[in-house]
This record gives sequence, structure tokens and C-alpha cells, in this order.
Amino acid sequence: RSKKSMRRVTITDIVSPRPSTDEAQPLRISDEDIDKIFNSYCGPYEEIKKEDLQENEPNPDPPTATPIVESRALPPAPAGTAQFYITWKELSPNQKYQYLKSIDIQNLCKILGAGFDSDTFNDLLCTIQDFYVPEKEPTTASVLLEISKNDEFPILAMLMSAEEKKMVSSILKQLKNWPKKNPQVLEKLSRAYGVD
Repeated sequence: RSKKSMRRVTITDIVSPRPSTDEAQPLRISDEDIDKIFNSYCGPYEEIKKEDLQENEPNPDPPTATPIVESRALPPAPAGTAQFYITWKELSPNQKYQYLKSIDIQNLCKILGAGFDSDTFNDLLCTIQDFYVPEKEPTTASVLLEISKNDEFPILAMLMSAEEKKMVSSILKQLKNWPKKNPQVLEKLSRAYGVD
């Protein structure tokens, strides 16, 4: 450190005069200047021809006709909302069915939480229609009822597309034909989802 004492320096504000109309024009760079900048010398380069590339590359083996099946282990049932949404987005439709089945039905409303949106709602309806109904899963009505208990559901039900309403209507019609049906639950579902 220096042992010298600090000097006081005076600071003067300089106010520049207003620019004339010629100076107020935005700065323009000519196309030639831009070309010079981009085409300036950046060091030597070597041109590689297509034939040279083909000589250097080893011949790859012909592709085999084995399908690549991504078998990923099913994650455990989610402990919370964030974990559910992170996992849900990464799953295939069949895995979504298995994942949804792994969730305790009484916890489904809580797990869907405030992040329950139209995309997830549509995914759930597709999963129910494509997997629960064909498998005649006995918990189908309970899952639909638990979804309808979510705080975000009334808004999502109002904004359901015609396709989604058709999907729900189809699910409920099939549920009515099942041997073990609860007419009171089906009536609740019809009212909640706004379909007949």
C-alpha cells in the first residue's frame, strides 16, 4: 500500500451541446464495411472436399432392423405435486396408466394440486379412455370423481373442448353398462363434468 496521502481531484460536468439535425441521424454502416468485417482474414483454412471425407470415414455397418424399445422402470408413486408433474410429462401413455394406478385415489386431488392445467386434464381423460375403460378398471369412476374435487376443476370443466366433452360422455356411457355401477356416482360425474 502506498504511504502517500490521497489527492483531491475536481470533477467537472461537461454538458454537450445539442446535436445538429445532421448529427441526430442514426449511424449507418455501409454494406461494404459490413462485408469487410465479415470477410476479413481469420487465419488459414483448408477446404475439405466430399471425396476426402468419404475416404477418411470407415464404412458403417448396415443398419439392423431391430426396433429400439425404451423400457424405463416405472417410478414410485409421487409424494407431492411437483414430483407428479415432473414425472408425468416424461411418461409414455401406457406408463401414465400404470403411474396413475399407483397413486392412492384419495390422494389424487391433493397430488394434482394448484398446478392442474388443461394439458394434464386432457392427458388424464385420454389415459382413462384408452386404458381404464378397456381394462374395465373398477376404480375408473372414483378416479374421475377425485379429479372433479380439485379446486382447478370447475374452470377446466367450463373450458372443456367439444372433443373432451365427447370423451367424458363416452367414458360415462361405458361406465353405465358395467355390471358393478353406482348410479349416484354416475349422476354426480355427469353433473360435475357437464355432460349427459
